Amino acid sequence: MVAGWIEWDKGQRSLHSTRTGVQEVVTFGEGDPVVLLHGLCGGPDLVLPLALELAKHRRVIVPQLRGEEWSFCVRPFTLANLVADVAALMEALRLERPALMGVSFGAAVALEFVIANPNRISELVVQGAAGRFRSSVFVDVAKAVLGRLPLDETSPVVSRFFRVLCGRKKPPKDQFHAILENCWSTDQIVMAQRLAMLDGYDVTGRVGDIDVPATVIIGSEDVLIGAGDAEALANEFPDGDCQVLEGAGHLACVTHTEAIVQAILERAPIAAAA
Repeated sequence: MVAGWIEWDKGQRSLHSTRTGVQEVVTFGEGDPVVLLHGLCGGPDLVLPLALELAKHRRVIVPQLRGEEWSFCVRPFTLANLVADVAALMEALRLERPALMGVSFGAAVALEFVIANPNRISELVVQGAAGRFRSSVFVDVAKAVLGRLPLDETSPVVSRFFRVLCGRKKPPKDQFHAILENCWSTDQIVMAQRLAMLDGYDVTGRVGDIDVPATVIIGSEDVLIGAGDAEALANEFPDGDCQVLEGAGHLACVTHTEAIVQAILERAPIAAAA
C-alpha cells in the first residue's frame, strides 16, 4: 500500500502500487471479500449505497477504474487493460479467489476478467449486463452528445437521460441529485471512450466453461439491457441464475440496493459466508 485514509461515511480509501500502476481502492465492512466494479461513470461514489448494503455481510473492495480521479489513466485504453488492472489489484491485495461483482460497464469488465481468469474468483455477480452490447438510438445519441457537447449535471438533457435510467419510479430528490453529481464527476471523454469499448464487447459462447456460481441481475425497466438478453447470458453459465428486479432500471445499483443484496445472498457461497 502506498497510502491510506478513512472517510467514515465513504469507507477506507487507499492507494496501492500494482504491476499495472497505482490504483485507488475503497473498502467497506469485514468478512470474505467481494470486489465490486463500478459502472461507466460516477466511480466508487455512485455504487456507495450498494457497497454499504453489501458490507453488512461481506468485506467490499471497490477499485477505481482508469479515468476516475486519482486512478492512473493511459489513453487510449481497452477492456483488456481494465481486466489486467483488476488482476494486478487482486495480486497486490493478496486476494485468493474473492467473489467478483460488476455493474453496467463494470459488469462487462467482470465478464471479460472471468473468461481470462476462470480460476481466480469464487463467484460472479453482474447487474445490468448481457452477452453482447446492443446499440440503440438512445445509446447512439449518448455517444454523440458525450463526445462533442460539453454538459454539466444541471442540464435538462442530462437530467432526462438519467431519469430514464432510474426505472419506473423517480427516486427521491436528494438521491437523484447525488446520481447526477456523481455521474458527472467522470470526464465526458472518458464516458464516451468507455461506451466505444462496448462496441466490440461480446461474451456469447465464451462463458460455458466458467465453473463458479454466476448471478445475472437485471431491472425490469432497464432501457439499455433487456431482461431476455440478461436471462440468455445467465443460461450460458453451467451454474447461472437470472434475477429480475421489478420496477428497477439500469441504475438499480443505486435505487434497489436491498433487492440486489437479497438476490446475492440467496446464492451460495455468499449466503453460507454471511
